[in-house]
Amino acid sequence: MNHKLTLIVFAILLSGHIQAQTAKKLILNDAINLGLQNSRQLRISASKLEAMQARVQQVKNQLLPSVNMSVNYMRISDNVEPFRIGVPPNEKILNPQILNQSYNRLGVQYGIFTGFRAINTLKSNEFLMKATQLDAEKDKSEIKLNVINAYYNLYKFIVSKRVLEDNLKTLESRLADTRKFVAQGVALQNDVLKLELNQANLQQSLADVQSGMDITNFNLDMLLGLATETILELDEIVITSKNDVTVSTTFLNDALQNRTEIKATEYRKLAGERAVEISRGNYYPIVSVGANYDYNLPNQRVFPQQDAFKGTWNAGLTASYNLVNLYTTKALIQEQEANLAQTITAKDQLSDAIKMEVNANVSAYKTALQKIVLAEKSVIQANENQRLMKVRYNNQVATLTELLEADTLYTQVQLNIVNARVDAELAYVKLMKSVGK
Repeated sequence: MNHKLTLIVFAILLSGHIQAQTAKKLILNDAINLGLQNSRQLRISASKLEAMQARVQQVKNQLLPSVNMSVNYMRISDNVEPFRIGVPPNEKILNPQILNQSYNRLGVQYGIFTGFRAINTLKSNEFLMKATQLDAEKDKSEIKLNVINAYYNLYKFIVSKRVLEDNLKTLESRLADTRKFVAQGVALQNDVLKLELNQANLQQSLADVQSGMDITNFNLDMLLGLATETILELDEIVITSKNDVTVSTTFLNDALQNRTEIKATEYRKLAGERAVEISRGNYYPIVSVGANYDYNLPNQRVFPQQDAFKGTWNAGLTASYNLVNLYTTKALIQEQEANLAQTITAKDQLSDAIKMEVNANVSAYKTALQKIVLAEKSVIQANENQRLMKVRYNNQVATLTELLEADTLYTQVQLNIVNARVDAELAYVKLMKSVGK
């Protein structure tokens, strides 16, 4: 009874595990879209952009007039004797005691000249916001490349597994034939052992490929935001050889014009130039206009004071200047100019890195195309070599070792052609990314 119960529990657990491992057919474009939709990095980039947009709006808000309103009420003590002049009945009180007092003011102030600091601050933040937008585009391009890279790597494992399984079937057929030869007395038992050893090695390679496929499948699930138990079934990738490419001045210039990193650095350079102008603005005074309306009880401008609300207003022009700025502004300007110089140098450094990246990717793609040609020739040659060795072995004019070497060579060149074609496709994708396409 216990044994049956154990089997039932095991069957239930196994069934649940199989159900949990759902399969999903996936084409490359769908994988890219899923990767972009579920990327945490892109969510971070979006949050950075929202923060920069909010900062720009804050600077715009600072350009609006300042409107202040204050409302104040107080009750004062009644223990102060009023000051009287004259004698009754012509007596007059100069400071009547108004016990309930209220002071209310509405004020408007606007800076009409701030040494160009306000407009330069706004422009600087707008440039930084555009740079942040371009950073998000760069992150999007990186995510897309990561998805394509993972997709192609998984495809390589799937096809490699298929190749190894086909060759394992061929080897099993060889093993069956050799056992017949042993029974007929035309082969040695040692030949069977050699085949079994080769079979074990091939099974080990298959296990390694399966392990790599499982890991890559798990990582791609994570990258796409899918459940990690999802088994991905990929469509056949059509590998097409592109035209050969060479490094040219036009090609490199296109890369420098298209890459979002260069554009973002250019906007940061413009923001740095505005930062220098903001510092120079400290040499200028700040001029503002303002007006106030007071509605007070009592109103201090009315004499003698009355127990009634009285409204009065004032307007004026204010100019202020901190004389210390004549001494401190020079250092501020030097700091911003140094930051600007760093940004310009960083842009030049980035341009050099992009040129080297493009050159390296062109070379890698050309090499990948050459590997395809060589691998295709090797497949034809290895296939013919395997066929001839099989005929010779069947006619007992070739040893089993020679046949196994031919089988191993054919397996290897089959894997090479798979890797070469997929690597060439991936190299082309990387090349196009490096030129901003």
